[in-house]
Amino acid sequence: KYAPQNNEQTLHFMQRCRRSLHFLPTPTKRTYKKCIAITFVVLIILFVSIILGLFIPEQESPAESPYESDQEMLLIAERIVENCNESEVLATSGRERCQDLCQDH
Repeated sequence: KYAPQNNEQTLHFMQRCRRSLHFLPTPTKRTYKKCIAITFVVLIILFVSIILGLFIPEQESPAESPYESDQEMLLIAERIVENCNESEVLATSGRERCQDLCQDH
């Protein structure tokens, strides 16, 4: 349907095609500079992240609690509160009990 039928139509078709190509947007120097700048920034970010990944040591996972449960920890805390209150700590024997309880915690 759109194919030219003779030489005159072919010539006219080719001229129309050439004219329509002038309306296509062409990248300018500014567009190229923007693309280069964006690519450069992305490469810098990639490079820095690789360097940081190589030189920053992995953090160790937090040590697991030596206690069986939260209930056991609560009981230890209650004993510390009872034995390390102000009136108990004033006496030498009270201080020693408090220190013994708190030594491993």
